[in-house]
Amino acid sequence: MRRHDDAIAVGKLRAALRKDRLQLYAQRLVSLCVPTAASGYEILMRLREEDGNLISPGPLIAAAQRYQLLPSIDLWVIRRAMQMLTAYREMLQTRGLSISINMSGQSFDDENCIAQLVQGLTGGKLPTGCVIIEITE
Repeated sequence: MRRHDDAIAVGKLRAALRKDRLQLYAQRLVSLCVPTAASGYEILMRLREEDGNLISPGPLIAAAQRYQLLPSIDLWVIRRAMQMLTAYREMLQTRGLSISINMSGQSFDDENCIAQLVQGLTGGKLPTGCVIIEITE
């Protein structure tokens, strides 16, 4: 049963990558000590189906991990996130915000992902320390 569900999830992810149906959202991170102070945001990826419904990332990411699809997803997220952050470079600088991006451990073995990350950080002239890479299990 899991293989069947995985095959469906991986098929949806591959189609979403081809058709550019993944979306990024920024979730605000709030300090429990000072709830009014914006400390930063975490970039979240979601898949929007052709009918417009959002799919929960849990089963998709689990299947992507088992089928070695995470580097392709991470590469897409890195490209889009860096484009988005470059547009907000001034705001990141003046407000001192940080942006967290999740990357899988699989992606650190992928030279394309690392090169894209380095190029995005340097080419986008983003403020030092504004991007935090979180390595997922």
